[in-house]
Amino acid sequence: MIDSKQKYIKFCETEKNIPIFSQAWWLDIVCGEGNWDVILVKKGDSIVASFPYYLRKGKFGTKIMGMPRFTQKLGPYICYPAGQKYSSRLSYEKEIMNDIIKQLPKFDFFNVRFDYKYQNWLPFYWNGFKQTTLYTYVIGDISNNETVFSNFDYSKRSHLKKALINVNVHFDLSCDEFYNNHKMVLRKQGKTISYSYELFKQMYEKSYEKEQGRTIYCKDNDGNINAAFFVVWDNYSAYHLITSIDNSSKKSGVSLLVYKIIEYLSSKVTVYDFEGSMIEGVENSFREYGTIQKPYFDVYKYGTKKYIILENLRNILNAFKS
Repeated sequence: MIDSKQKYIKFCETEKNIPIFSQAWWLDIVCGEGNWDVILVKKGDSIVASFPYYLRKGKFGTKIMGMPRFTQKLGPYICYPAGQKYSSRLSYEKEIMNDIIKQLPKFDFFNVRFDYKYQNWLPFYWNGFKQTTLYTYVIGDISNNETVFSNFDYSKRSHLKKALINVNVHFDLSCDEFYNNHKMVLRKQGKTISYSYELFKQMYEKSYEKEQGRTIYCKDNDGNINAAFFVVWDNYSAYHLITSIDNSSKKSGVSLLVYKIIEYLSSKVTVYDFEGSMIEGVENSFREYGTIQKPYFDVYKYGTKKYIILENLRNILNAFKS
């Protein structure tokens, strides 16, 4: 008998609109092959919805259903019937999500970020879940390069024009070079890189193999790398996944890199997603690229009193430390 995971792998091969973060190969890398599973909802012999999830062990043997590294969103993926009316759509979502909730494994804490395409989380609310609203920033149509550039704020257009003189743009910085550059840039800021080389290498090599990822970078006239991006994409959207910016460089090419990677992706995807931030300064920078703010839901629930007690104890200890 074929298990849900094997069925889902085949589903990912035929259902081309599943976001990259929910695709089986991505989950194998960021979760580990044995640390994720999937809930499937079927109508007859057809899969009409999926809910991949990452289940990890927390302290004291707790089970946490959460978000893996470098994964903006998980949550439900729903195939809607053609020509469905809005009221019917809401009813359909309720039915699908209730089915998913019934199939959830036991957990001590649930914390999953939904795709911004799914704004109806009410079935989860009715089942005792809560949510915090987060925001990402997207350019909703990158098909026309002139329109994209014209929607940049004046400051971004000005930086871009200066960068044309001061830096040279290149693609395909190697895995080793990108990781070492990011590590060096963070060290200059008094920070330590938060992800392993092994994890990055797997993401880099697999996304290149599948033609769903690429690095872009710029060098100043002295040959120094002053900025580099690692971007991944699916059939609909590209995601600004990792940014390495040398703030000590006086010749910034960040705006030019954004424009050039969007130009490259304009025939491949519809949307460019900056992945959002709740940090005021970062939000301001993303907004200046002519983006649209998209709210999405960070849905959570305490499954056991044990986890609530542990969380309260941790908060008390952190308060004493500070």
